[in-house]
Amino acid sequence: MYAKYDAKKLLPYLRSSANYNVVEALTLCKEKGLTEESVFLLDKLGDRRAALALQLRSSDSIRAACMYVIERDPGSQELWDIVVDSCRESKAKFVELFEYLEYLMNPVHEIFSIGE
Repeated sequence: MYAKYDAKKLLPYLRSSANYNVVEALTLCKEKGLTEESVFLLDKLGDRRAALALQLRSSDSIRAACMYVIERDPGSQELWDIVVDSCRESKAKFVELFEYLEYLMNPVHEIFSIGE
C-alpha cells in the first residue's frame, strides 16, 4: 500500500516491521523505481553486492555508496573494490572518493590501481 500511495512512509515501515515478504516487497520496490527501499531490502536479504551496485547505478555521486559501505561493513575490501571500480570511468567520482580514503583498506594501492 505504501509503495502505491505514500512512498515516503515505506522505508520507515520496512525498517520497523517484519510482517512482510521481503522478496515480494523488493519486486514491488524495483517495479516502482524505489531505489533506497530496494537497497534496504537487498541488504536485508544479505545481497550487499547487489545493494551496492544498485546504489552506484542510481546516482552520479558515490557518496551514498560510500556511506552504505561505511554503515554496513567499513572493513570489507570487496565492497570498497566495487566502489573504487565505479570511479574508474569518472574523474568527478574519483575526486569524490578522496573524501572516503580513511575507510579504504589500502588507500595507496586503490589510488594507483584506478589508472590501470
